[in-house]
Amino acid sequence: MNPIQSVKRPEKSWKENLQLAGIILFVFTLPYTRELNQLCMGFFLITCAIAWDRQKWHRQRKSIFVFTLIYLVSVVSGIYSPDFHAAYSVLEIQSTLFLVPVLFASSYQPTVTKNNIIKLAFVSGVCTALCYLGIHFIYEMRHAHIPFSGWFQEEYLNHHYSAPIGIHASFLSSYVAVCLFFLINFLASFKQPIVKGLAIIMMLVCLVSLFVLASRMVMLMTLACLIFFVPYEILRWKWHARIIFGFAILAISLFLFSKNEYFQSRFTDNLEKDIKFYELISLYKKPDSAIEKTILKNDGSRIERWIAALKVIREKPWFGYGTGQEKPVLFKKYKEMGLTVTLEKQYDAHNQFLAFTIKSGLPGLIAFLMMLAYSFYTAIKGRDFTYFSFLFITTGICLIDNFLEVNKGIFFFSFFNIFFYLSVFYGINPVKEMVQAQINPLSPKKLPHQGP
Repeated sequence: MNPIQSVKRPEKSWKENLQLAGIILFVFTLPYTRELNQLCMGFFLITCAIAWDRQKWHRQRKSIFVFTLIYLVSVVSGIYSPDFHAAYSVLEIQSTLFLVPVLFASSYQPTVTKNNIIKLAFVSGVCTALCYLGIHFIYEMRHAHIPFSGWFQEEYLNHHYSAPIGIHASFLSSYVAVCLFFLINFLASFKQPIVKGLAIIMMLVCLVSLFVLASRMVMLMTLACLIFFVPYEILRWKWHARIIFGFAILAISLFLFSKNEYFQSRFTDNLEKDIKFYELISLYKKPDSAIEKTILKNDGSRIERWIAALKVIREKPWFGYGTGQEKPVLFKKYKEMGLTVTLEKQYDAHNQFLAFTIKSGLPGLIAFLMMLAYSFYTAIKGRDFTYFSFLFITTGICLIDNFLEVNKGIFFFSFFNIFFYLSVFYGINPVKEMVQAQINPLSPKKLPHQGP
């Protein structure tokens, strides 16, 4: 008898089954309306509270402290905020940064089977949303009698493409990237041709969606993960196969960009206009007020917001201005600097590191960096490719957006960061799953319990 088949799995309790149902509902609805997903998040947290376990709490209490520290610092900085209602509003929105680590980490017992069911639920939710967006896009283009050559224009892509389901293009792109990594994991795990074919089709849907969503940071970082990490950590190809795979992905990407003027300009002229690399390099080499004026052109670029944010931080670097005060102090600084375009559009800092520093000062920045460093350390130590890629991409988004200031970013990060962390902690690693490539990862009859 196969030794794996001879291991008897412990039966799941009704609490575990209820929690799993809550997780499935939550991850499936992540790309959909905020109200529906908030309701599912509430149900998921209730199931975690029901399944709460004292032993798991004691085992994870140090990690829980690291993961919740940024929220605890925000609570403290809310005490000295001049606007209590604004502080309370922010703390309410970000409350899952505290609740998910506390409840999920001290209640969830991961196994390969449960993890793959959760991954499959997330993949199903994301791919369903992408198929809806694709059908809606094609219908609108055909209804407007726009020829195929005119479909891939600025006015139809990026935020315009994701608008029908009410989600920011960068946030949806991060979902798609993680979905893509899960599909690659499934592709390497399953042997059935039908399942492999379905996985490949969904992977193509994800790749095309990343292309039309046109989030620069997510596209570049996903491309880097596909080239450098996928073949090495999951597919375990030989070095020459990895090189061929990398060049193939790179060649396809370059071909797509070279055939479309919008993508060429988005990654060249528009990117330069938004960040102004050449002016920054010139200013660094030779500080000059004339060069600084070329950067602050009052055109609503990200670099203007970052400079204004740095000026604000310089005035109160130690403890910041208090939770809920990021926009008020930035708007005042925009007005002082004559950045009327940025002020009219009411832009925030568009950088999560700067946002936490403005609100909570140096303690806020340190707490956020500690959480990311601890997460990266766990992913690297556990050789978890998907966890590392998730952190790599979300950190990149945090450099250009306030990813943890809205529900779609907070829910996604707070859940999957703990989900991946627990997988590493309990030894549920995609690399180990590849060792059992002959086994159907969704078959509970062939898999032993993977707990501690």
